[in-house]
Amino acid sequence: TAQLEAQKGKTLDITEVTINGSKYPVVKIESRAFKGCKFKKVVAKNLKNINGGAFRKCKQLKSINLGTDRKIRKIHSKAFYDDKKLSTIKLDGRKFKEAGKQAFQGVKKNCTIKVKGNKTQYNNAVKKLKKGVGSTKVKFARI
Repeated sequence: TAQLEAQKGKTLDITEVTINGSKYPVVKIESRAFKGCKFKKVVAKNLKNINGGAFRKCKQLKSINLGTDRKIRKIHSKAFYDDKKLSTIKLDGRKFKEAGKQAFQGVKKNCTIKVKGNKTQYNNAVKKLKKGVGSTKVKFARI
């Protein structure tokens, strides 16, 4: 935690971790793991699941890149809840399965959620993502 807080305001790359010289992909973020973080950008290209409240109330977070290589499956409830500056989210919709209630509630008005996939995959992902948007006004874009 001390290392992460020392880098506040910068990019947090949680694509992989190195332990004893070996690299391992980060595939899951536990509930409230980064609640209230001070990072402006998060890159997490190997994630399959983001648990509830993982990035809740990250007041400085402006963008998150979840990769475009078919990994992300679920974004649980309130994962990005009340991230008032979050304006860009990029993810792969080709295998996306679920967005929990209020996953994106309270993000910046007109936040753009960029979704990779063909027309059918994009439409299916958007339908699921809308469940997590709640009353927050967001835009969707196909990439």
